[in-house]
Amino acid sequence: MPARTFTEPHHGKGLGLVRVLNEQNVLETILHNGEVSRPTIARKTGLSLPTVVSLVETLQSIGLVREEGMASGGVGRPATLYSVDPRAGYVFAVHLGGSKVRAGVTDLIGEVVAERVEPTANTSSNTIMDQLRRLYHELLAESDIDAKTSGAACVGVPGVWDPETDRIDAAYNLPALNAILLQATIQQTLGLPVIIENDVNLAAIGESWKGKAREYDTFVSFFIGTGIGMGIVINGEVYRGRRGAAGEIGLLPIGPDPFDPGLRMHGPLEIAASEPGLKRRLRRALAANAKSLLSQEADIAQIIEAAGMGDSVGRAVLEEEARMLAVGVAAVVSVLDPAIVILGGRVGAYSGLADLVFKYAAQLVPWMPPVEASSLGDRATFFGAVAIGLQVARENILIDKRSTI
Repeated sequence: MPARTFTEPHHGKGLGLVRVLNEQNVLETILHNGEVSRPTIARKTGLSLPTVVSLVETLQSIGLVREEGMASGGVGRPATLYSVDPRAGYVFAVHLGGSKVRAGVTDLIGEVVAERVEPTANTSSNTIMDQLRRLYHELLAESDIDAKTSGAACVGVPGVWDPETDRIDAAYNLPALNAILLQATIQQTLGLPVIIENDVNLAAIGESWKGKAREYDTFVSFFIGTGIGMGIVINGEVYRGRRGAAGEIGLLPIGPDPFDPGLRMHGPLEIAASEPGLKRRLRRALAANAKSLLSQEADIAQIIEAAGMGDSVGRAVLEEEARMLAVGVAAVVSVLDPAIVILGGRVGAYSGLADLVFKYAAQLVPWMPPVEASSLGDRATFFGAVAIGLQVARENILIDKRSTI
């Protein structure tokens, strides 16, 4: 299947384009309502029943929609129920990080049918592309989805990707990607349409789709792991800023001297409050001969557990982390006034930390919204990639399949 970028416009014009858009409307309605009758589709879409009948027949003829039996319990003649065939297409979703890559294949309704996590082959751009190609083919074979069906890929990456130049900037953990045309190279590698998105923005989309932000249209999602970033959603839309760099909160002047030139690349808050910064503070405390249940290799979960058991080092390290994050959260809340703040990533996704951040941030902002740990753990970016990939896959499937009839 020839690669096509996700920015390509709809085929057709005039009445042809109207029909394509109506088909998408009907398809989305069936997807969101499960098994549904044509009268119900007409009522929910606002289209006439004869139009819906014709559109459903078309979608059924090209294999996107199938009959699911008859409705029962109603008055009059039972109505035929329809659903989307989940095997009519697929999404290849990837969270490409500096230390590990999570990749998976989903069907057309977003069900994950194959998923894998492994260390990133972060030697060169060629080794990374080889890894993506291998994962794509292995997971597709494992999912038992026909590779000839229409699909799309969404790849979440750190840093700032510029769609006009197809270059990535500030991906410090994946320097090999800086030298290539990213979207074009991955599309050539996989042979299907590819969407590139910042990993933290995808994490926010994942939270909106399957996480703690499902009931909110304005929120922020902090991602605290090897680095620190933030996804911003305003009125249901991801806010990226002028050059796609919105949410680079690691640059906030919190922690070390913000004018230290050595901090310009990553930023004071990221240096101090990311996972490496947390572990540095723990090692310094232990080196001072403080008695503790913790070892120098303890992770955030062990620190929180030790703090809960009264360990003085664990408590001090956790409190310092929470206070620094709270200052950053308060700064964001005072500017954006989000309905909820979600903490994710390997460090952020622990409820014990979220509770402390809220306690300190509430002392700084009188209208402090809830601060909650992500329920998706380190899969938020992956689910965001699935959500975006599904939108593109469904649109492309309609275009691909209609061109064959």
